[in-house]
Amino acid sequence: MENSKIVKVFRTLGDDTRFQIIRLLLGSDLCVGALSRILKISKPSVSQHLKILREAGLVKGGKRGYWTHYEVERKLLREATI
Repeated sequence: MENSKIVKVFRTLGDDTRFQIIRLLLGSDLCVGALSRILKISKPSVSQHLKILREAGLVKGGKRGYWTHYEVERKLLREATI
């Protein structure tokens, strides 16, 4: 993995809320509403953090019924930390 991609991953995870989101998603796939309740922050705030995580390639979302559940792109996370 190129250095600029690694730097982007670590900068993205430098935010405490985004780091917490990744830790939660490593345990199980969750939707915005569940993350909002667990973290005690608004749904729009969670959505904004997820957008940044998606842009960095750290999470992906998949539709399940009415909601989108998010999961960690484990391969990228593993590559960035090796």
